[in-house]
Amino acid sequence: ERNCVYPRIALCSGRPQPYVEAFAQLLEVKIPSICENGGVIYDPVGDKSIINPAVGKEAIKELRNLREFMEEHILSLFPGAKIELGKEVSMSLNPPRSVDINTFYEKVKKEVESRARNLYVTRSRSAVDILPMGISKLSALIEIARQLGLDLNQICGIGDSIGDIEVLKSVGFPAAPANSEDEVKKIALYISPYEDGRGVVDIIFRCVELNRRIEKSEES
Repeated sequence: ERNCVYPRIALCSGRPQPYVEAFAQLLEVKIPSICENGGVIYDPVGDKSIINPAVGKEAIKELRNLREFMEEHILSLFPGAKIELGKEVSMSLNPPRSVDINTFYEKVKKEVESRARNLYVTRSRSAVDILPMGISKLSALIEIARQLGLDLNQICGIGDSIGDIEVLKSVGFPAAPANSEDEVKKIALYISPYEDGRGVVDIIFRCVELNRRIEKSEES
């Protein structure tokens, strides 16, 4: 809000809606948040979820067929891999502990591209995500910003993995915890000296400092 130095917080996650809802309640988040890498937008005030309207019927059909294939063959293709539960319009695979995420990503991508035309593959630091074409964290963020009457350059984005790069390139203040991937750090305007959750808290405090400076400059 204008003249408020404390930023409003929205969650942006590849996790399913129940996970995001739980953290929204814990952190008292009051504005819409992103689930399933942009496939679902959750409104904590109205307690309702909206599937991104860009999700097409053909993509859902392909995703359903791909999920059935992976459930039947994942152990033979990737021994030790797991499919994350609870997702509606996307699918996430966790690699075996012994397999590097980049190697796993390339293998999953090859399988998806041979079976689907309306899906694409991305990854985080710990999982490989399969999504409908046109769906992303950025597309959902643009919709939320529109609802709130904000420009993307008024937003701070916090990310740590490859899947966050598109958002970080588009917001006004991209930031990253200390243990983020190197590609993310190259984009960030601020890299916290702290890792994970401590890094996120540190970045929020940095936003407060920046907002105070802006407020003082507008008053002078």
